[in-house]
Amino acid sequence: MSELNYLLYRMFRGDEVSKLDNLVRGYRGEQDFAQIVQQFLPSNSLYMQDFVFEMPGYVQIDGLLITPTEIHLYEIKNYDAHCSIQNNRLYYNEHHLQHNPMIQLMRATDSFNNILIKEQIPITVRPHLVLIHPYGTFETDGSSGIAVLTRHQLRQHFQQIGQRANSKWIINPNKLAQILANYRIADWHDYHTDLPLDLTKLKRGIYCLHCGSYRIHVSKHNLRCEHCKSQTPKIEALKYLIHECSTLTSCEILRPDILFDLSEDAFNRKWVYKILSETLPKHRRGQYHKPTATPYLPIMLDLYDRLRKN
Repeated sequence: MSELNYLLYRMFRGDEVSKLDNLVRGYRGEQDFAQIVQQFLPSNSLYMQDFVFEMPGYVQIDGLLITPTEIHLYEIKNYDAHCSIQNNRLYYNEHHLQHNPMIQLMRATDSFNNILIKEQIPITVRPHLVLIHPYGTFETDGSSGIAVLTRHQLRQHFQQIGQRANSKWIINPNKLAQILANYRIADWHDYHTDLPLDLTKLKRGIYCLHCGSYRIHVSKHNLRCEHCKSQTPKIEALKYLIHECSTLTSCEILRPDILFDLSEDAFNRKWVYKILSETLPKHRRGQYHKPTATPYLPIMLDLYDRLRKN
């Protein structure tokens, strides 16, 4: 999610990266799947998103469903065209995918089995490739051992899991989740390094969160867009800018200079320091610890959609 925020901020300031569209599509697919899971979640089960661990190598899985008798792994793809499996290879829109998600699922399955053997927990790991897009289609020649689920099959899938989960318990899902948490790690990939940014090339100013225009009039309490006429409270615009600058820079400490530079001093400096002191822990004089929450992603995705339509 942090990488998605990073690339959206870059897009809004005129420095777009081609990877962005795939990230947006993938994120929306994962959120869509999570909503379906919550709707049909079997009793006595637990769902976890974006599970990353090293056992022994790096493994990332989009979704993890724990029941008293099974672990279900889900790799979610939001492909909007025809998919097929031929000779254990996955094709999307008739093109062979070099990064085969089924291989990732097999690696994840082996890694989870290693954990369960180490912890002496005799339950089954079941991997699934989920094609979540409502208009995607799928066919297979039966060459893959990985189960593939389309969107319309998910309800029945979770009902079947629920029926098996009502059999004799092997382990409490909450206890197993605590055990797995000992193996979970933060994603160590650094998107600032993988997708480096030249801050000097970013467009300066304040942009409208409704239409993306930089034609902004700053008054005492509000910012008004000269293009779409929408208004935003000045305090909210500054808080958004704080999150933006925190995401765009790689260091752990936020320095106010980047706020002044990126906004072209749209806000009174004394007032900016006051808000920073009230909202962020101070590291030392003139330096602040960055905010950890990312509350603006829904707004940013709406703006992304509007800009894509234009």
